[in-house]
Amino acid sequence: MNCLFWNVRGLNSKTKQLDLKDFLTSRRIPLISLVETKVEAGNAPSVHARICGDFHHIANYSHNTMGRIWIMWDPNLFLVDPQIYSDQLIHCCITMKHTGHQFYMTSIYALNDEGGRRFLWDDLKAIAQNLHDKPWLVGGDMNEVRFTHEKVGGRPPTLRRLRKFNQCINDCNLQDMKAMGHTLSWTNLQQERIASRLDRTLINSLWLNAYPESFTEYLAPGFSDHSALLVRLTPEVLSGHKPFKCFNMWFIHPTFTEVVENAWLTEVEGTPQYRLAKKLQLVNLALKK
Repeated sequence: MNCLFWNVRGLNSKTKQLDLKDFLTSRRIPLISLVETKVEAGNAPSVHARICGDFHHIANYSHNTMGRIWIMWDPNLFLVDPQIYSDQLIHCCITMKHTGHQFYMTSIYALNDEGGRRFLWDDLKAIAQNLHDKPWLVGGDMNEVRFTHEKVGGRPPTLRRLRKFNQCINDCNLQDMKAMGHTLSWTNLQQERIASRLDRTLINSLWLNAYPESFTEYLAPGFSDHSALLVRLTPEVLSGHKPFKCFNMWFIHPTFTEVVENAWLTEVEGTPQYRLAKKLQLVNLALKK
């Protein structure tokens, strides 16, 4: 099961909507949280139908006229019970229909100002007090970093802000989910670059016990200035994908070198370890064609 959190920075453009549809279809993502769609309530049904019309969906239009948070899911796979709405979060209990397993998911789109985020931190702590029996996944745009090294360029974050965010995480008994990719998830797209890890996923110990191999992959931003966060419950190799095998006959094929070079020279963003793994994957796919 894959789950996506993404600040899409507006979704009124039909081109963006079709690009998102292609992205979701190609990756077969059945559970999706989008924030900052900037879509008015009256336009939401048509936009939703264009992106993934077969999916069910909820949003927090009752707390903000622009519906800051959308959640969409495949009804054949999930039963979603929304329990708490605010202008900064939607909290749900989610049941996997095929297994009956349940977990809590809180989708976040934090306000830009520190005072507004204080109410979000309080809401999360209140939710945590009533969660003792199920795995909990918190994901989205926190509009805050945890550590000073999570921001590059611009004005450095104050220690007071870092303490408040980290105190909330500690009070909720949460921890960062294992992550791979370029975790500085937002950039200002300017010549004087500023980049921050504003987007993240957090989990409780029950999640870690239930899904010990789960991790978050930070994908390329695409049409947004925020990276998409793809949560995978298990590594792909454990989901039915066969391990890579190299055949001696490939080395004597006349186009072998060209195929490998073309795949290896593909531009990939991320940490050195992530780029290496991704390039090897691209070479693997090219050789299998």
